[in-house]
Parts: sequence; structure tokens; C-alpha cells
Amino acid sequence: MVTRVVLYTRPDCHLCQEVKAILAELKPEYNIALQEIDISQEAELENKYGNIIPVLDFQEGGMLYGAFGEDEIRGELKKLEGALDG
Repeated sequence: MVTRVVLYTRPDCHLCQEVKAILAELKPEYNIALQEIDISQEAELENKYGNIIPVLDFQEGGMLYGAFGEDEIRGELKKLEGALDG
């Protein structure tokens, strides 16, 4: 199963870079397909997510935003695995 994840980001976002590095480490374990969207290119997305990036949207359900790390990302990924197994 491929886990589709969208990362809403913008240039010079250090938290976004940290999330990308975590996702790169977890990719082999969870078969993550990452799509990055630069919110600075779209006014609507900038208005929606500008104050809370990074935003990580798990396409099968769940969302993380603001300051989060590997534990929170793993927790969401495990919830998705459980939902698909059950």
C-alpha cells in the first residue's frame, strides 16, 4: 500500500525541512508518496495555511500542522495502517 502525503510548505521554512527529512527516513518503512505544495505560489493556500505550516495532509485521513515531529508522524501512519487492516 502506498501512503499518499501532501506537505504544504514555503521557501525558508526550517520546520518544513525537518518534516521532509523525517518523511525521507520513514519512506521505506511506510511506502510514502510525498507531494510538496509551495503555499507561497497560491493566495488561497497562503491564507488557509500561512500561519500553521508545515501542514502534513495524509490523503487517507488525518492531518498534522505546526510544530510536530517523528512521533506524531509515526502515530498518524500507524493509525492509517490500523484502519486499513481493520
